[in-house]
Amino acid sequence: MQPLFTSAWTHGRGQNGSRPDAILADPESVQQWAISDLPIIHRTLLGQRTDESNWRDEEVGWGLILPYDPALSRAKLQTADDAPEPIRALVQQRRGVILRYDRTKPEYLFDPRIDPPLSITSSPLGMARGCIPFYILIYGSPDALPWGLQTHLSIGRAVGRLDLVGTALENYVAALMNDWRDQHADPQQIVSWSVDFGGSDITSLMREVLVKLLLKRLRNNDTQHELHIHEIGGDEPATGAALLQRLSLTKPGLVITTSHGQTEPLDRPDFMRATLGLPVDQGMRVVQPSDLLAVWEPGGAIWYQHSCCSAGCRAESVFRYLFNPNHGIGKVLTKLENVGECTAPLPRALLGAKRPLRAFIGHVEPTFNVTLAYHDPFEQTTQQTTQDIIKAIADGLYCQAALPLGLALQQTWFRYSSKYYYGHQQALRSLRQYGNKTPSEPLVMHALLMRLIAEDRSAMVILGDPTVTRPALPSEQR
Repeated sequence: MQPLFTSAWTHGRGQNGSRPDAILADPESVQQWAISDLPIIHRTLLGQRTDESNWRDEEVGWGLILPYDPALSRAKLQTADDAPEPIRALVQQRRGVILRYDRTKPEYLFDPRIDPPLSITSSPLGMARGCIPFYILIYGSPDALPWGLQTHLSIGRAVGRLDLVGTALENYVAALMNDWRDQHADPQQIVSWSVDFGGSDITSLMREVLVKLLLKRLRNNDTQHELHIHEIGGDEPATGAALLQRLSLTKPGLVITTSHGQTEPLDRPDFMRATLGLPVDQGMRVVQPSDLLAVWEPGGAIWYQHSCCSAGCRAESVFRYLFNPNHGIGKVLTKLENVGECTAPLPRALLGAKRPLRAFIGHVEPTFNVTLAYHDPFEQTTQQTTQDIIKAIADGLYCQAALPLGLALQQTWFRYSSKYYYGHQQALRSLRQYGNKTPSEPLVMHALLMRLIAEDRSAMVILGDPTVTRPALPSEQR
């Protein structure tokens, strides 16, 4: 198997595995993880005449998920009365559907208007009873509404989350309800910040097959407006100071960052929760949200950060049983369980700012090099897998039509993740068919890679409302 690199940062260095046999669990556990079944992928298709970008359409729809409270009457469960006032105002403005989630029944959502529960992965789309809208906003902490709910819903829907309270929640909802009117993020300004430690870890790969290709696609896009791309990294070291300076000067509509994400100190879960996923710069220093907001107001920008736990972390990693818990990334995953289900501090700070971010795209797990480029054990070729996120941002979010962020990601990143689920299922069928009649190691390795990629991709989430679009270009402004 090719060396495994990940984007976690502990003990002053990136986590990597030049010897997979040293960092993976015992062979039996690895094989069991590789051949365990993944969820079956369903994506309900809309009618050919339905415009998926129109969340106001009854056949598409927008809905809110809140926790199920058995103490509330059915009539109360159909309202957002138990949510903070800004959420109630948003639901009233959008006339959205209220759905409820019960942690004891994780495969279902509940529509208080009817009795039967709704399957998260196979229910029909829309605003009608018994349907789940295409655009979903989850309001609440992952403690009550776990990341697994969001990642499973994202298979077939455009899903975002808000984990804000108080003034921060008021700031975001007010901006969302007036579509960031009078805020200053400039969509023609794009800041890219890409740490590169020279090939010794995952950062060089992220820069080569993700950032450089994405920027090339953006430069060749079809917005009919010139884009000013400010690239930090390579010739200009990707320091925190350089990022702060460029953000304050350009006020970009899009920010793209790749780096390691902070996951230390491992033995202090409270401190790790407060710094979880923060970008680690070229000088091995952590970029603090307070420093960013001291010189820059997001003002309706969108931020994509590709790094470990940039959006948050799970109480139990989907990769937990793949790695040796006493070595490298396995040890990090074990310690992250002590942090528990949470949202990372950077997106919380930016989304709750006085002039808030529109949305943040990040991960709730460590990310791996094989999700960017993997070595196919059968074809003996290297397959790049970044084209889907590149298309989502350059062709969906930044195209002339400017798709909603949730739809842009759904049409590419999440929809085409299914090929890795199907690749995993195909490998399992082959293993069950041939058993010991053929050498099983390449098939097991293929199953492992397909599952690793599928799980890694599913851990990408949106924080913020999934209906947001990029800031309007000059010709689009009213």
